[in-house]
Formats: sequence, C-alpha cells, structure tokens
Amino acid sequence: METEGDKKRLPDFVPMRQVAGCDLHLLDMWTEAVDNLTKSGGRAEARCKLKLAPHWLKQVLGSGQELGGGQVWGIGQLVRVLVLCVLLGACSKPLPLEVLSSVPEFTLTDQTGREFASSKLKGKIWVANFIFTNCMGPCPRMTGQMKQVQNAVYALNDVRLISFTVDPARDTPEALADYAKRNKAGTDQWSFLIGSQETLHNLKRHAFLLGDVTGQLDHSTRFALVDRKGRVRAFYDTTEDGAIKRVIRDVRALRGEQN
Repeated sequence: METEGDKKRLPDFVPMRQVAGCDLHLLDMWTEAVDNLTKSGGRAEARCKLKLAPHWLKQVLGSGQELGGGQVWGIGQLVRVLVLCVLLGACSKPLPLEVLSSVPEFTLTDQTGREFASSKLKGKIWVANFIFTNCMGPCPRMTGQMKQVQNAVYALNDVRLISFTVDPARDTPEALADYAKRNKAGTDQWSFLIGSQETLHNLKRHAFLLGDVTGQLDHSTRFALVDRKGRVRAFYDTTEDGAIKRVIRDVRALRGEQN
C-alpha cells in the first residue's frame, strides 16, 4: 500500500546536465541500494549509500526528508527510482567533449632511438600520460591502465597511445624500450617519448596543463585525450574508479566526430 509520500508527483524539472554527467556505475549503485531496502539485511548499508545521491534523485523519491532518516519506503517510491535509473542508463548520453587546449608541433625521440614528429599523430586520436621508468609510485599502475586502454583499442588503426617521460636525464631510448617490453606494450600503437627537458616541460605545462618537468620527477597521474586536430579534449584522474572505462568510451566518441 502506498504512503502519502508515494502519491507525490515526480518533479517537473530534472537537471539533465547533471543526469548526463552522472556516472552509470553510480546509478547502478543507487539502484542496488534501493533494491536492498526491501531486504532486512541490507537496509542500513543501502540507506548509507543513498545519502550520497544527488538532490534531483532524492526529489524523485517523492519525500522531503533526508534519505536514511527514518523515512518510510513504499512500493511506489521503489518503482519510481528503479524506472528512473533504467531510463537514465539506457537513454542518457555523455556530453560533447570541450576543447581544453591545443598541442603544438613537436619533435622527440621514441624508444627505438628514431625521431618521432607530431606529424605522425595528425588525423589520429591519442591518449597521453607522463611517467618515468624508475618510478616506484603511480607509474606502474598508470602503465597498467594504459595497457587496458590498448587492449580495448588495439584493432583501431586511427588510435595511438603516447607516454612522455619526465626523467629525460635517465630515460634513454634503451631504457624506454626495456620498460615497454616489460609492460608488454604494443609499440606499433604505443610510443614512449624522450626529448629535452625544455621541450617536455613546455608540452606538459602549456599544452597538457599538467604541471612542470623540472627534474624533480613530480608528475600528474592524469591521462589526456587528444583529437585528430591535436586538441586536448578531456583529462582523466586515473585514481578514480571507472576512469579507464571513460577513456575508452570517449575515444570511441571522438572517432564518431565529423570534424
């Protein structure tokens, strides 16, 4: 039997920009949480998760009370949330990627010791990161994540992966080649690049907006996505859950762009 709260109308306005920008794995989590409210063993954890739901989703639940605050849940409320989550998962599309900056022409050296000019990336979609081969911190994780990207896009001949070193003093082409081999990188698609500290600094700071190359070996853990025209279109915090799935999704979205 429905409560009075169940009889309230759905809100006339749901902010679709927030909806489209909401990760589908979070919608899945909220759907599961709502489902667990019907199971005595999962109610406390479910209420805890639903407290993190955005305001518009709380509105859809049809109650003015904060979730988890002794609220009575009726069948009507559960159906509304489940239906909303299913619809959002099926119908919402990622927002178009904005242009964040542009990558200038550059000439570096790859892991084979050969010259690598940015002209090789013209007309390609590419994912970039900054690492160094002696890194004992986030680099192994980041390289493993780039390998995940490669596994997903390996058959796409218009996609490239680029790892720039932030340690040009030690990362020789031989060191980069050994690093690529140890990490099973497919170097026909994935290049490891070295150059002067000045060139790498200018790229990292002014093109990718990810900080400096100073010899201190501090570096961002973000990935950058670059389109066919050499424009940076997105950054991804690789410490976040789902980041690599978003990289792969956006690579495919850029492949569908007409200009």
